[in-house]
Amino acid sequence: MQKAIEEMQALGRMPDESADAPSDAVVDRWQTLTEEITLPVTKEEAAVLLTLFPEEDLFGLAWDLMQAVESLLPEVVSPAEYRALIQTCVSREWRETMEIRLNNWEKKENGNG
Repeated sequence: MQKAIEEMQALGRMPDESADAPSDAVVDRWQTLTEEITLPVTKEEAAVLLTLFPEEDLFGLAWDLMQAVESLLPEVVSPAEYRALIQTCVSREWRETMEIRLNNWEKKENGNG
């Protein structure tokens, strides 16, 4: 597993930007770690990332997590495997966003988008 993802896992779930105003040091650490992720991630790494999503966002950094998870498609996992994997996301909002994006991606791949 990538060191950056192991460090994120040790930090625990990413805080929301609106929840108790995380310190600049916390935001900077999350930003550094998200920038250190090498794509595509593995299925195991994506499973860890899905446990770290905040309820809302942390200054755009949750989008970086989502893009890392999305890097699985289509070379690492099938769309069906990806759909099952994203169901484990701890944030309803981000899970729904990933489902919508997957649906749109599938439509485009099938020539319907």
